[in-house]
Amino acid sequence: VHVMDGTSYEQAVLAPELFGEGRRWLAAPELTVAVSFFEGEPVAARVPHKVSVTVLDAPPAVEKDDGSSARHVLVEGGISVMAPAFVRTGDRIVVRTEDAAYMAKA
Repeated sequence: VHVMDGTSYEQAVLAPELFGEGRRWLAAPELTVAVSFFEGEPVAARVPHKVSVTVLDAPPAVEKDDGSSARHVLVEGGISVMAPAFVRTGDRIVVRTEDAAYMAKA
């Protein structure tokens, strides 16, 4: 994963494993990440708490017996997110990165 310091423009190549479970969000466009260095070497990295992504596929919502109509939509990076019925293909949504939970429309 190529990263760049926004202030000094220094660049580094990081192993995706440094991001732990957050690495699945690395395909999100213009992602700002935090990287911890020790003696000049990267030792940890994390993605932000929430990201804004585009919905690539939103199948029709079907109302369930309990009255809910949330369903899984596919977002950038191939990640499945449970989203409300009003979310459509092409919409930008905000997703919590720790559990891929829908938060809001972007």
